[in-house]
Amino acid sequence: MNFYWNGLVWAACLPRPLTGDSLLDYIETCRDEMFCEFPSTSVVLAGDFNQLDDNSFVERTGFAQLVQ
Repeated sequence: MNFYWNGLVWAACLPRPLTGDSLLDYIETCRDEMFCEFPSTSVVLAGDFNQLDDNSFVERTGFAQLVQ
């Protein structure tokens, strides 16, 4: 994942080959690294996540789903 930090917003480019549990593992690892260094940061994760189970994603990441 490539991170770009401009002081206000994180932007991330997710690698395409990751799917399912490997993608969730990757997102969790990156989230942990971001929050360790920037504990009060906000994260918006956007993209095509149709292959992920919504409940698993919310449970594992702690992120809130905004779009239903």
